[in-house]
Amino acid sequence: MKIAVFGAGAIGCFVAGMMARAGLSPTLIARGAMLEAVRRDGLTVNFEGRDFTVPLQATDDTAAAGPQDLVILTTKAHQIIDALPALTPLIGPETLVMPAINGIPWWYCKGLTAPGTEKIAGRDLASCDPSGRIDAVIPVNQVLGAVVYLAASIPEPGRVDTVGPKTLLVGDAGHGNAEMARKVAELLCLSGFEAPVVDDIRAAVWTKLWGNVHSNPLSVATMGTMEQICSDPQVSDVSRRIMQETEAVANAVGVTFPMTIEDRLIEGAKLGPFRTSMLQDFDKGRPIELDAILGVVSEIGGLMGIETPAIDMLYAIVKMRASVAGCYEPPM
Repeated sequence: MKIAVFGAGAIGCFVAGMMARAGLSPTLIARGAMLEAVRRDGLTVNFEGRDFTVPLQATDDTAAAGPQDLVILTTKAHQIIDALPALTPLIGPETLVMPAINGIPWWYCKGLTAPGTEKIAGRDLASCDPSGRIDAVIPVNQVLGAVVYLAASIPEPGRVDTVGPKTLLVGDAGHGNAEMARKVAELLCLSGFEAPVVDDIRAAVWTKLWGNVHSNPLSVATMGTMEQICSDPQVSDVSRRIMQETEAVANAVGVTFPMTIEDRLIEGAKLGPFRTSMLQDFDKGRPIELDAILGVVSEIGGLMGIETPAIDMLYAIVKMRASVAGCYEPPM
């Protein structure tokens, strides 16, 4: 299988490195210092406390790489629009794209068939793809859904460190690629990941979002760690309100969560002094994934007739804070 990993951040490098170690020969689409380092020295991955280094094909020339069988897309959700010109040469009529991104993805409403979702089925979500430009290049029938439970960081170009779970849930987003979902899951398992195929990838997306929807934006609002956010009596009460509203929206589209809010907060507190990915981006002056994680819940809630006052308030506060800091880009 011809595989490209588009996006040389921590998750993309981790996935590409693990696949390369398994002999799958992925192409890493990278640029700048990361591209130079990988070409010169290979990619070093710290996995389960030990380093391994693999030679890895890396390029910034997607036209030369050409159409792939599978593109694993690991950019931030808000970066996809700008990436489309570089992505397009990798995508042929038979290519499948697996976006390993946070939040509700652009494809969520496309091919949506759950009872009671007629109000949002087929829509371009303004929080994710208001112009429909992503859907035009990557339609849902060419999408494999994925939900990522990975923790990785890049201490320097050419190196990625990992800790904690190494799970990628895989599912058929367009209802026509179930066999391919199984094949991709097998390759991920061969590479060292836990990669179960789930029947309802949209429900899995919501379950992951339920943990991010409060902690990521609240971390930017408070500058707090996961332990602080989930344990502080007043801030954790805000978390509860955000999660209650998110659960109401999820229930409206036919999704129920497998644990209680209190259990989820306890799990979050166990992460200790961890700074969320959104806070890490804010610390570095990078645009944050606010719309795909928080704004989209308000949008879907509005379409489904569910009020989300706590979410709307937090969204306004964090959006202004990020805008003033130069860390917010509106969806295009």
